[in-house]
Amino acid sequence: MTIDLFDRYAALDPAKEPDKRPRWTATSPVLPSTDYGSEQNMQTQQQMPTQPESSKPKRPGWLAAAAAFVLILAVGAVVLFSNQGATDVPATETPSTTLAVETDAIAPDAAESEAGATITPTEALNTADAFYLAYNAGEPGEVLKLFTLDATFGSNFGESVDIEVFEMDIVWNAAQGKQLTSEECTVTQTEAAQSVTVECVGETRDALSNALDGSGVQTRASFVVTPDGITQLDYRYGEPDFTDKGGPFDAWMESNNPDDAERASFGAWTTIEEAAEYGAIYAKYAKEWATYLVTNGCVYKHTCLELEERTPDQTIRAYTTAYNTHNIDAVMAFFTEESAVTGHPFAAEAAGLSAIRILNIEDIAAAAEFRAYMISNLEVNGDTVTWDHVWTNDEGDTYCQQGQTAIVKDGTILTWTWPQGDDASCP
Repeated sequence: MTIDLFDRYAALDPAKEPDKRPRWTATSPVLPSTDYGSEQNMQTQQQMPTQPESSKPKRPGWLAAAAAFVLILAVGAVVLFSNQGATDVPATETPSTTLAVETDAIAPDAAESEAGATITPTEALNTADAFYLAYNAGEPGEVLKLFTLDATFGSNFGESVDIEVFEMDIVWNAAQGKQLTSEECTVTQTEAAQSVTVECVGETRDALSNALDGSGVQTRASFVVTPDGITQLDYRYGEPDFTDKGGPFDAWMESNNPDDAERASFGAWTTIEEAAEYGAIYAKYAKEWATYLVTNGCVYKHTCLELEERTPDQTIRAYTTAYNTHNIDAVMAFFTEESAVTGHPFAAEAAGLSAIRILNIEDIAAAAEFRAYMISNLEVNGDTVTWDHVWTNDEGDTYCQQGQTAIVKDGTILTWTWPQGDDASCP
């Protein structure tokens, strides 16, 4: 069902080509089960360096004005002579383009850059920040403005592509609500140069991640930035791989929605219009799949399990999926009459099914419709599970708390203790 780009996911191993791996800062977070290499002497850019003044002699102001005046007279005479006797000037044809945005809004080819032009590390970092803002706002046109027309785009999942293919990719991602996070961006240079490399560490969260537990794929993005724009963007994805969720989703689509299975797969589009349409289809079925998993007691990485067969961490992830579907009955399947929740912002204590149900109804009613509850740093010690979370309300405000603790047994949450403290702001 999936085209060859998606099929390469499981087969490709970036570690097989160590010479092609980018250099990463020693202070960057280490991705689990993935070695991207390191660079000991890279420093994080903190302030804009002073750009040296040009040594080229400056023309006095009066001489420059006189020279400009003579030039204007000469050009005017040539134009007047060449148009003598002409009645019509043929219109200049504009070359056709497949880009969906104004081509004059995109940065020019890197080859046409002014000789000797430089960019500071701070300016390069600002360009990378602008990319993340435009991408996550779902504005493909604003993203494309940051790149040169001859820019290239690559990843450890496939061959490099040009800007026209990249445009279809970001249109598809915008339609499905894909998000890129950036926890830290660094640069190697400390002075202005003709190009500056910016490398960012974060996560990729597509429609499946958003519909399930909110966990994304570890991602390192490398930008080569020039005064004319970004000339190269390279992604390196870590663990978990996209196939962790994409594989089971594809199988479910082929069994339950065969007519739309191909259109919901990665890379099935061939035009901008198809990319937008297929991205919306992908997001729609991602939500339906999450509901299916909850209804049938499934965990996305495994087969459908009975409650008592779930491990404690599978139980918390499955609860997260149920919460994000706003299905109160599915949420309550994780509690029993003996369960208790303490320290919740909506209730200091809730014990038993009736009280916990009321608490969860109020909680879900105040939550964002999409990707309301995300968990991270999940750890298990016997029946005890700890994790951190980000909760988003229906107005888009986020609240972070570290150190959630639950006692989980036989697929049910026996106790859930929320961390105490007034500060729930996100870093």
